[in-house]
Order: sequence, then structure tokens, then C-alpha cells
Amino acid sequence: MESLYSHPKCGASWEGYILDLLQSLLGVEDHEMYFWRTHQGAEIDLILQLGSTTVGIEIKRTMLPKLTRSIYHALDDLKFSDVVIIHAGRESFRLKPKVRTVAARNLLTDLKL
Repeated sequence: MESLYSHPKCGASWEGYILDLLQSLLGVEDHEMYFWRTHQGAEIDLILQLGSTTVGIEIKRTMLPKLTRSIYHALDDLKFSDVVIIHAGRESFRLKPKVRTVAARNLLTDLKL
């Protein structure tokens, strides 16, 4: 398992899996899902427009997610109502007023968009 988790493609595979799962859970079409990246390299994995609410989603294969410069840039530039970091840890928790984490194992109960 250690060699699997340390493989360079593991994070990308995890991200694809979670994106597919979110699309199924939320019932959104491909054209309703967006990616954001600046010329400086800041990026958000998924932007969802849900009615009048815009939510940014970051997907991390880490057990303990943290705020990144990309999240700070996105909060300033895109005016999200919420940013959700979906991660491989056990617990969901709030990092700051507009940023919360959701453990992938708790997507059904904790995502609440």
C-alpha cells in the first residue's frame, strides 16, 4: 500500500475519482463544472454554481488538509460563498469562516451544498 500511496499518479487518480463521485452525488452536468487557474499558478479543482451560490472545491489526497495560497487567491478573486476541501482523513472540520474540510468518507453526510 505504501508504494501505491507514494506513486506520483496517486493524487491525480484520487482527484478524478472524487470529481466523478461529486458529479454523481450532486447530479450536475459536465457543463456545470468548472476549473480555475491563474497565470501565476493558483488553482481550484472544481467550481460549482448552485443557484445564486458559488462554491469552490479543492481535492487533496492528504489526511490533514490546510489552507493554500490558491485558496486565499480564489476567496479574494472569485468571492466564493464557501470553499470545501475534500480529503482522505477521517474527520470533517472548519478551517476558517468560509473554508471547511469534508472527509471523503463523510461526503454523504457532511458535504451539504
